[in-house]
Formats: sequence, structure tokens, C-alpha cells
Amino acid sequence: MPNTSALYRNLVPVTTALFALTGCPRSTPSSVKLPVFDGQQALRHVAAQVELGPRFTGRPGHAAALDYYEDHLLGCGLSVERRPFTLEVHNEDLTFTNLVAFWPKAEPPRAPRVLLAAHFDSRPWADQDPDPAHRNQPIDGANDGASGVAVLLELARTFAAAPPPIPIELVFFDGEDHGPSAKDMFLGSNVYAGQLQASDYRFGILLDMIGDADLQIYQERWSVHYAPELVELVWNTARELGFTTFHATVRHSIMDDHLPLNRAGVKCIDLIDFDYPAWHTLEDTLDKVSATSLEQVGTVVLHVLHGLR
Repeated sequence: MPNTSALYRNLVPVTTALFALTGCPRSTPSSVKLPVFDGQQALRHVAAQVELGPRFTGRPGHAAALDYYEDHLLGCGLSVERRPFTLEVHNEDLTFTNLVAFWPKAEPPRAPRVLLAAHFDSRPWADQDPDPAHRNQPIDGANDGASGVAVLLELARTFAAAPPPIPIELVFFDGEDHGPSAKDMFLGSNVYAGQLQASDYRFGILLDMIGDADLQIYQERWSVHYAPELVELVWNTARELGFTTFHATVRHSIMDDHLPLNRAGVKCIDLIDFDYPAWHTLEDTLDKVSATSLEQVGTVVLHVLHGLR
């Protein structure tokens, strides 16, 4: 999961946001009744991932996680692609896999579309654990990894019940947390950003560490820099839904998977609660994750999508 950087330091009531940049959305009130985003179901997706064991490349849980995601997404009516890539990391050639899903099914995928992303890999080392004896052990990654994925999986379920008005691409990034240094992280998003065509996307939203029971999501500095109108739209939506867990102030500058996408020309924001004491420790376990937190984040994203035209 990400590093902070000192250098970078039901009807849908959605506020109309004026976007000055070509290709960015206006959000307007929708008359479509939306399905309920089920936080309990999202929490079950978190639990299922944790039960697979460590989800980094080379471990059985990594392959099992990809199978789990693919089975669920196909069952929800999306098309799914696995995109493996091999990189030299720590003097070893390792194969990673980004998983991509499209709604609706189409060949080629429809565009322009909205990109929703999360990393699915779990960190191989609990390098921030207070006990030095634990720091070479892999973490569960219940919040850091599984929570963002769980929201994407539950959003996919809603698409069949109430198709979004715009095409959607879901991306499950691999190798985000492979570290230990920043140059060995964000591997999947860097590869993905190098392959995409920016004109295919309206914007992107990255979900990372959004399941904390004490959820507090502040605006991330790079997100405000690259996509201020999208930040405004998301936080206005959260406010109109009555969710006080979204704070309209900037708190952190985060190195995360949204940065390669922004540098490639896709305006992408990072929804993240970085004030999480269990980050990169053995305490990042299922009991730290809340169905309510997952539901609030998923509901905000769902309303943003259905307010687009």
C-alpha cells in the first residue's frame, strides 16, 4: 500500500458539478432508482480474500484470488481479461497479473468509460509492525488490499440490476505493495498506464484502505492537483448522502496507483483513509474492517456513476 511523500507532500440526489475540462462529466440528478450497495456482502468479499492467505505473486492465495474475482465478475455479466507481466524485482524475474473487467460486454470495450481500480495484492512483509520479530511475516491485508477490491466486486453486482449510464472498466492491480522500496511498488499500475489510451477514459477513481471501522477520508493532495472537479463531485455526493466520514480538507500526499494513471493522462483520484494504525502490520485483519465503511464508500461511488451523463 501507498507511501506518504514529503516531496509531493432510492433516488439519486447528486449535486451538479461544472467540469471545465473536455471529457470530464457533469453530474445531474437521476430519476433511476438504484439498487442498495450491500456493505455486508462487501465484508463477505473481504473475509473470502483473507481466508485465501497471502495474495502476493508466487503464493497459492494469489492465484486463488484471481480465480475468485474472475468467477464473481463473470457471474455479474462482465467480460474479464487477465493481463500477466513479468518484471525483475529484487534480482528475480517475477510474474504479476492485472485483472480487468468491462461493463457492458463489448469487443472492443466501449469508450469513453470510467475506470474504477483497487490493488488486490497483500504486502509480503509486516515492515511497520511494532514487534521486530513480525516484520518478515506477510500481512492479511484485510483493509490494505481486500477492502477496495470488495467494493469493486459489490459494485459489479449492482450493474445488472441497474446498468450505469456510462461504460465501466474495473481494474484489479497487482504488485502495488511488493516493495519494500517505492521503486518496487505500484508495479501493476505503472505497466497498465504504459499500455492505455487516455482518450478511452472519462476519469478514474482508485479505492485503497477504505474499510477501516474508524473511517475518515480526507482529500488527497495529488488528487486535488490533477482532478479538482472530480474531488469536488465525490465529496459533494458524500455530503448530500449525509456521510460525515468524507472530510473536505486536504490531509495527505499519497504515492499510490492513481499517480501513474494521472501521468498517462487519465484524471484519477485516490479515495483512501491513510490514518490507519494497522498499516503494514500483522494487525491489518478482518476485525478492523467495517461493513458500514465499505457501504458508505460503495454508495458514494454508485451515486456518482449514476449521476453521470
